[in-house]
Amino acid sequence: MMGRKSGKGFFVYGKGKGKGAKTVNPDAKALLAKYLKKGASVEAAAAMDDATIQDRMAGRFLIEALLCLQDGIIRSPTDGDVGAIFGIGFPPFRGGPFRHIDAVGADNLRNQLRGFAAKYGPQFNPPRILNEYADAKKRFHPSE
Repeated sequence: MMGRKSGKGFFVYGKGKGKGAKTVNPDAKALLAKYLKKGASVEAAAAMDDATIQDRMAGRFLIEALLCLQDGIIRSPTDGDVGAIFGIGFPPFRGGPFRHIDAVGADNLRNQLRGFAAKYGPQFNPPRILNEYADAKKRFHPSE
């Protein structure tokens, strides 16, 4: 499954030049179905709106940043913010993962992640450090 150039990827593309009709590749559908939560369908997952997709992707990244701080892999939220912006291209206008968490609120993020965990699985469980900050109403950058 390589995509349009090979004629087959998530979709099966029509032959010839131009933009032919594309249909869902049954092999890709079967592959994706193995990773869906029991009872979920590929069609339902595909119908997800853009905001939910973005929140889920950002949520997993934020969880990993939080775990890095929790486990001592990074020394401070500032280190995490700078590293994420310059190292992997986290959107600079968000200020880094920890400034983003401060902007949305630790409690709001925790509630969103709990909802995702209930719907999509334990990979969205909020890390201990997020629970601690949310319970204490603390910010990762308290001077602001």
